[in-house]
Amino acid sequence: MIGGNVPGRGARTLLLLLFGVVLAVGTACAGAGGYTSGAVTTPAAAAPSSGAVASTTQDPAVHSAAMAAPITAIPLGTYRNQVTPEGPQTLIIGAGASYTQVVTNSGQSWQGTLAQDNAGRVTFTSAAGAPCAGQPGLYRVNLNGSDLSMQTVSDSCPSRATAFTSGPWVR
Repeated sequence: MIGGNVPGRGARTLLLLLFGVVLAVGTACAGAGGYTSGAVTTPAAAAPSSGAVASTTQDPAVHSAAMAAPITAIPLGTYRNQVTPEGPQTLIIGAGASYTQVVTNSGQSWQGTLAQDNAGRVTFTSAAGAPCAGQPGLYRVNLNGSDLSMQTVSDSCPSRATAFTSGPWVR
């Protein structure tokens, strides 16, 4: 009986026992390193014009890419394209080799990783939870002042290829 007199066990002993069980279950669920792999979904910022709240899927590969050496073909920063088929979009080139693509009207946000080859071409690979997750798309990029333009070299993801090449991305 909890809260009453239990011969040989006081309330303190029961609390310590309960704490031990909770601690053991928590440790078993977290795994030996305390980290579970796979995508983690977290709230994202509200879309500026719609007020909608979206969620962003964060893939561990994206976190690793943020620690990688930065690509040089596209400078860090925020680029906006007003004429994609899905409406205005934002492309954020982050620290290291990561990017975030935001569809303004829906508030959807996807992350991914970047790689650059010796010819200055950039490979975009969408992370878990994004359309065409894990499928790389290779692009020639051209920066003219504050305008970034992209030309598809090869990309099996039609939504990304259409958005990225639909018009200038202005910094």
